[in-house]
Amino acid sequence: MAKMKNCPMCGKVFLATPGRRVCIDCREAEMQREREIVAFVREHPNSTIAEIIEATGASEKMIKRMIEEGRFIEFSQNIHYPCKKCGKPIVAGKYCKACYERMQKAIRQAHADQMLAHLRKKSGGSAEKEKSTYSEGMQNIIGKLLG
Repeated sequence: MAKMKNCPMCGKVFLATPGRRVCIDCREAEMQREREIVAFVREHPNSTIAEIIEATGASEKMIKRMIEEGRFIEFSQNIHYPCKKCGKPIVAGKYCKACYERMQKAIRQAHADQMLAHLRKKSGGSAEKEKSTYSEGMQNIIGKLLG
């Protein structure tokens, strides 16, 4: 749903829709700045974030957002920033592969624990019934995860 907002960059009122953070004028200026940044990185693929900031005048926040979006992967693997969880250098996304996999595992485990609690409650607490119901429940969860 669209609503009226003030542009965080210039203060002008604009119709904010999903995916639109700034007014159309600021978005155009932002897109031009992004093109300049991409051109600089293409010409200087070994640049650091500090060097890109110095050369283009862009904010660190903008450059980090572009890195997270994977905008430099095709021409520079040297531009990196820290994983939000462990601090390991990454070139795209918010988390390194190891942290992402640990979080996925934790989510799956939490879901399985929740399912087990639900099945225990549903089965009335009978140990044999619980085992059978749990086994069926886990097979269903595994099937959904793999399927």
